[in-house]
Amino acid sequence: MLLSDEHRAVQEAVRNFVQEQIAPHAARWDRESHFPAVELKGLAALGCYGVAVPEQWGGAGLDYLALAIILEEIAAGDGGTSTVVSVNNCPVCSILMAWGSEAQKAQWLTPLARGEMLGAFCLTEPHVGSQADGLKTTAVRDGDHYLLNGVKQFITSGKNGDVAIVMAVTDKAAGKKGISAFIVPTKTPGYTVARLEEMRFKIANPTASLYNNRTQILAALEFACLDIIGQKWGVPVSEVLGGRLQDRVPFATYLFFRYPNPKNGSGEVRTVDQLVAQAHELKTQYGFTSHKLKGGVFHPDYELECYRAVAESLKGDRFRYDCNGVMSTEQAIRFGQAIEDINNDYLEDPVYGLHGMRRVREKVRMPLSTNTVVINFEQLAASILNTAVDVILLDTTFWGGIRQCVKAAGICETFQLGVAVHSSGELGIQLATMLHLGAVIPNLSFAADAHYHHLTDDIIVGGKLQYENGSIAVPTAPGLGVKLDRDKLAEYSELYKRLGGYPYDQDPLRPGWTPTIPNNRWADPKDARRPEIGY
Repeated sequence: MLLSDEHRAVQEAVRNFVQEQIAPHAARWDRESHFPAVELKGLAALGCYGVAVPEQWGGAGLDYLALAIILEEIAAGDGGTSTVVSVNNCPVCSILMAWGSEAQKAQWLTPLARGEMLGAFCLTEPHVGSQADGLKTTAVRDGDHYLLNGVKQFITSGKNGDVAIVMAVTDKAAGKKGISAFIVPTKTPGYTVARLEEMRFKIANPTASLYNNRTQILAALEFACLDIIGQKWGVPVSEVLGGRLQDRVPFATYLFFRYPNPKNGSGEVRTVDQLVAQAHELKTQYGFTSHKLKGGVFHPDYELECYRAVAESLKGDRFRYDCNGVMSTEQAIRFGQAIEDINNDYLEDPVYGLHGMRRVREKVRMPLSTNTVVINFEQLAASILNTAVDVILLDTTFWGGIRQCVKAAGICETFQLGVAVHSSGELGIQLATMLHLGAVIPNLSFAADAHYHHLTDDIIVGGKLQYENGSIAVPTAPGLGVKLDRDKLAEYSELYKRLGGYPYDQDPLRPGWTPTIPNNRWADPKDARRPEIGY
């Protein structure tokens, strides 16, 4: 194609900038997961953010051939940067041009086209990909606003963007015609970046998995309401839920690989012997007879060696393995077949997604469990119709409350699925919700998961709830049966302000590493370095 003089001038200007300012750094950006904010501002100054946007709305007023030329030149220097610019132009600016009101164009399109803002487009979801008519994200009108609830995945500029166009279902009965686009500033409460995706050549532009934490918020509100009801009636929450079937809930050991304490070098769990010692110490201290290894850290072959060693050293006990869904399907099948002779409770989330779980289940002779791919009734129905898992791990926060979990347990009983109570990193209040749930479920099949035995303190009056023979008593006081220690809460609130959130998805000795599915950057068990962690 013969380019016009204007097109050639655009091509030359962008090419010169990219080759001077972007191409020399692209490889390093990939290694360091660097977001090129400064260079993007330079591209914005060249008019690259709103190429086809009319000048009245802050754009360059060029055609889509010019856009194609620009993206080609940027991609020649760095594919990730090109993707950022591409998404900002199409579909973000293009959607606002076609469908935005005059007010929306003034508020959002103009700064996006000028490069004063960066846009993201949220369509893709974990279970349906980019199939628009299969979207699970919903939008429900609440007065003058909408409440969006759902999960998005592979969102370019999901972390670094200023505004996102989110596709959500407003009318399920209307099929694909019942989908609407919402302009969502990324600072909106509930817009949460769950993790960053390593996408090979696109690492310089981290894409993000986004989830709305409305379900967790609803769970917290339900906990509070049940506590109030129980206190008003003078009965524990287990009685509010229909009556306690057991007075104590059994728990499993939570075994973790760990770096040593940076202050004194204690607590390291990296070798096979250290892991076996940890399992025996916790069994002796708390009386556990079921043991869970939290894996997905080292290569599956090494973790297989570790898991088998623990099982061999504690014969007569039961075991479960969880790698957080980071294996490939083929790795999971090989790992599962290699542990079939062990006294397993189940294999938890070996892969991510219902289809992968079904493939593993077909090849491995032990129950599969999940707290990741089945966390609502729609997913539960899909798994039952074409069985992907055998055991549903009921998490009172992920499912949106205790009552939701009780309902799910009833469905599992109908279809002969096992259930267990699952941990989501609890303090005493959430642990109390787990205990009341475990007390009222008639089909509780396995010991519950809890991080609780690793805690050194709690924020409830009286300190930590106590284990006895691997179990904890269900609270009998009215409501949840626990009360906040306000002084402790203030103490740990200040600590949170100083340290920030728990960096569960970061490894200080693997700079730039992010959790990927499947993972291909395993930690090295022979790496004896100690990370510097300030606390």
